[in-house]
Amino acid sequence: MNHLFIRIIIICLCLGIGLPQAAMAGPRIVISPLKVRDESPRKGLHISPTLYVGARTDDNFYKDNEGEERVNSIHIDPGIRIHYEGDKAAGSLWYEMKGRLYDGGNEKKFVGHRLDAKGRYRITPRLNIRARDTATRNRGRNDEDPYDVKQEKYYHNMFNSGADYQISSQFRVKLDYKNVFLRYDEKEKEDWTDNSLRSRFEYRPFNLGWAVLEYRRNWMRSRNDDGDYEADRVFLSSRIRGKHYEASGGFGYHRRYFDTAGRNDADTVVYDLRLSGFTEEKKTRATVRAVRDFGRDGDSRDFSKNTRISAEVRHLFLRRFTVQAGLFYQLSDFEESRYSGTSGKEEWREDDIYGFNAELAYRFEERLQLSLKGGLEKRDSSIEAKDYENRYVMLGMDTYFDWMK
Repeated sequence: MNHLFIRIIIICLCLGIGLPQAAMAGPRIVISPLKVRDESPRKGLHISPTLYVGARTDDNFYKDNEGEERVNSIHIDPGIRIHYEGDKAAGSLWYEMKGRLYDGGNEKKFVGHRLDAKGRYRITPRLNIRARDTATRNRGRNDEDPYDVKQEKYYHNMFNSGADYQISSQFRVKLDYKNVFLRYDEKEKEDWTDNSLRSRFEYRPFNLGWAVLEYRRNWMRSRNDDGDYEADRVFLSSRIRGKHYEASGGFGYHRRYFDTAGRNDADTVVYDLRLSGFTEEKKTRATVRAVRDFGRDGDSRDFSKNTRISAEVRHLFLRRFTVQAGLFYQLSDFEESRYSGTSGKEEWREDDIYGFNAELAYRFEERLQLSLKGGLEKRDSSIEAKDYENRYVMLGMDTYFDWMK
């Protein structure tokens, strides 16, 4: 936890450097209603309480292949967001408590937490510094053992700091450092820490288009030493925006060098392609995307190469109704297999995962939004114990308050 406090101090310094000058100008203090996900910058200091309440039903809560169990849950997520926006400095602190009540299965009530702190400061018209730390206390299924469906408690933290320098109107350079770690309550689970350095060179020949060259170096360390590695990733991308569309695409190369003697290094071609179309007033928006890269960094002993294709459409009608739907397909090809197949011999693992979700939301004035969502997710794996299918339905309410009334 001491590391967390140090990171919060760094973020406060990014914000605090600019406060004295801003205070002399007499910043206004506003306590006003904000929607939970409102990120729009506004001058001054804003304090916004938030609340989300929802009820959810999962047909296969544990994502278990053998014994499906329906679990009903109540979600109560109160929070508060403090945001400051000045001429040179900006920062925010956002806390959410995530309360869960369950009916079904072996689940007991659980309270999680999420704290997101970030700050930035403009040192000169060309040079900016920034920092962000996100700390999460939650629980979820540990995917290392396909037969273990227990919900494990964990602490996850991600810290990022960096600087960007505007060389000219067309060129900009960014440097970033990131530290991510995961700690389970149970000591025998695989904890891990990932440190990375990233450099990014941006070229913008005209207002609606630009190109980016990015290089990243990773150092992964886990409780299980045979998952330790270093990695290099190079990525070249470009983006262009028109009146009714936005397109971006990039290709690169990603290679991991394992520390374990006798374990082969792994590499893959990576890409990220995206195309979006929208109406003039942006009441309707549709997006398709294709991505390929290594799987999540944490599962370092049995990681995968993932290819994912997704599509999403969103439409606003009658000024208050919003409907959106999305679907995806993912192919995961695992490098290492630790499980036995039906023949009793060790098999390579390959997963086909696909899903669909839809949501209908209605906004009451500016203080309340009611939503109904549902979805399906299914995994078909060459390791039978990894198969699952889950369907869910959720009714939720976003609300916020005006403390001045």
